[in-house]
Amino acid sequence: ALNTADVAVAQAIAARVRASGLVVRHGAGAPVRVRGRLPAVRAIGWGMPTYGHAQVSLNLLDLEATPMHVAYAAIADEAAAVGAQVMGSELIGLVPLDALRDVARAGDAHADLEPTDADDVDLVERAVALLGLGYVTPFRPRQRVLEWALADCS
Repeated sequence: ALNTADVAVAQAIAARVRASGLVVRHGAGAPVRVRGRLPAVRAIGWGMPTYGHAQVSLNLLDLEATPMHVAYAAIADEAAAVGAQVMGSELIGLVPLDALRDVARAGDAHADLEPTDADDVDLVERAVALLGLGYVTPFRPRQRVLEWALADCS
């Protein structure tokens, strides 16, 4: 979620980060496609009237090509470039545990912290905090982390 309800801001950010990028035209010249920042990412900007925010929604098609923390940072960078701010995020569906581990470990590296032997619960809690996953709706790890949700079903 962005700190604005302006859908045009979310759409502009989405166009700059999605792999397919955007089409620009310089004067009367032919249209040219400018690639987006993030490989293997689909993005759309839209409004969330219920919450009063605009949002950039992403499909991360390959978490090795574009990890979650890289996508989040790119959205934050692009938002800052247009005077907006990322307030938090939400996850629709399930997420692999390794993806959240990577977020937590990248956050530790960015903060110049030594890698830890933290357990998965701690790593997920750090990832949730770093991504602001509880901002829009509560994030329930037992229901959203793929391996944990499957374990609870068996």
